[in-house]
Formats: sequence, structure tokens, C-alpha cells
Amino acid sequence: MQVEGNAVFRVKALAELLDVSRSTVYRAIEAGQLEALKIGSGRGALRIPGFSVNIWLSDCMDAAAAEFFHGDASAEQADNPESETGDDVAESSLNAWLGASDEAEASPAAGDSAAAGVAGVA
Repeated sequence: MQVEGNAVFRVKALAELLDVSRSTVYRAIEAGQLEALKIGSGRGALRIPGFSVNIWLSDCMDAAAAEFFHGDASAEQADNPESETGDDVAESSLNAWLGASDEAEASPAAGDSAAAGVAGVA
């Protein structure tokens, strides 16, 4: 899936487009995996550029493929309706990838950027 590179999305619209929860989008932004623009002062408004969405989707597909082909998941699990579905495997891969990134950010080598992935625009 690709989105228009010059498009700009609200969190809710992106979550609906990708059929994920808004929390998933916010976690990716907080983890620095999905770039967002903060427009305005105070609380402001978050907007996600389309090119950032394409990069994030590509990274998610790579993580899901790595989990499927090199992890614990098997083709039988993905095809067996009584076990995790392919969607469940992909979502658990995404959550594992988000968790791994959170651990990397918690380490001292992660840098001193307090708002990784969010650029402010006044």
C-alpha cells in the first residue's frame, strides 16, 4: 500500500485508512517510527506527511516479513483459522517492533531528543 507522498493526514484519518487504532498511530509517533508535524502552539494539531506514512508502512512490512520468515510464525499458523491469523501475526510483529524501539529509546545511546519523530511548527 502506498499513499500520496505530498498528502497530509490527521491521526484519526490515518488510523481509519490503515484499519488500526489511533493508539497504534500515536505509539508509532511517540516511538519515533512515524514522523509527525505539530502545527500551532499549546496542544497544537498533529499532521502526518504521506512520505512518512510510506516509510513507516515499508518498515512495518519488513518487520512482519522478518517475523514470518525468520521468527516463530509459520505459514501453517497464518493459514490455520484456529491459530493466529495472518493479520494477528502482522499486528503482533508490529507491536514487537514498537516495543523494541521503545527499549532502544530508553537506552542512554538513544540520544537526548525529547520529542523524537515530532517536528514543531509554530
